[in-house]
Parts: sequence; structure tokens; C-alpha cells
Amino acid sequence: LAGAALLFVVGLLTLLLSFRLVDGALPSFGQGGADERARWYIGPWSMFGVGLLVALATLSVSVALSLLVPAVAKGYLRREQILPYIGGANITTLTDTLVVAVLTGNQDAPRIVLAVAIGVTLSTLAVLALAYRPVRRLVFGVSGWVLVSRARLAGFVVVLFGCPVALMTFFR
Repeated sequence: LAGAALLFVVGLLTLLLSFRLVDGALPSFGQGGADERARWYIGPWSMFGVGLLVALATLSVSVALSLLVPAVAKGYLRREQILPYIGGANITTLTDTLVVAVLTGNQDAPRIVLAVAIGVTLSTLAVLALAYRPVRRLVFGVSGWVLVSRARLAGFVVVLFGCPVALMTFFR
């Protein structure tokens, strides 16, 4: 138990150090430079592709999404451009899940993961092609509403963790 706790602390410190190194490696821009730097990322389809490539290169949606924070903070990306990136990263991360499903030896596992991957891919592509702007407005509207006060943020976190717990409790 002490070994696991020590490993957790070392892993957490390593993660925080790596975030610090990534943040330090990205140069900051002045006011005008940030907008100029982010211009080639404008389109949702190009950001979708970047998300696919980054998650494919890292094989981790966590790493791919962790790179967003300093990229937005330093002005490489605009906040409005992250949703397609997240969609691309989400799809790509299912490839390593498919590999693990194949390695289990269970014949049903790869079929289930492949069905989920197809469903996620088709729904993501449909949102990008048909409803990107309304979905973006909805997501940023909700986030703006949640971030108005600490009480709303706390309520959101309770709902975020409470829903899965409730589902696991009621559908055993």
C-alpha cells in the first residue's frame, strides 16, 4: 500500500513537471501575435485532423487534451477551436482500445469496441458537418453559465460525478 501511494505521488509529480515543461517550451505572444498565430487553425475540419494526429501520435486522449491548456493560454489556439480537436482526439483514442480488445482473446470485445468507434465517428462527423456552430454555442453558453459562480461550478461537479454513480447504483 505504501509502495502504491509512493508510485502515485511520483507519477503525479512527473505529470506536473511535464506540464510545466510543455508550458515553458511554448513561447508567449503579444496581443496581436496570438490571433495571427492561431489563424491557420480556424477551420473545424483542420482542428479535427490535428486532434486525430496528436492523439494518434501519443496514443492518449489525456495527453492530447492536456496539450490544449497551454496552447490556448499561450495563444496558439483560440478557445472556440478546441471542440473539433477534442472530437478528433476522442475518435483516435478508440484505436488503442480496439487493440486491447483484440488482445483479450474475447471474440465479442473487438466487435463492441468497433461498434462504439463507428458510432462515435459517425456522430462526431455529423455534428461537425451539420450542427457545429449551434453545438459550439451551446457548449460555451453552458460553460459560461457554470463559471459565473463557485456555487454553480460546485453543483456542476456534483452532477458530473453524481450521474455515473447514480447510474451504477440503479442499474446494477
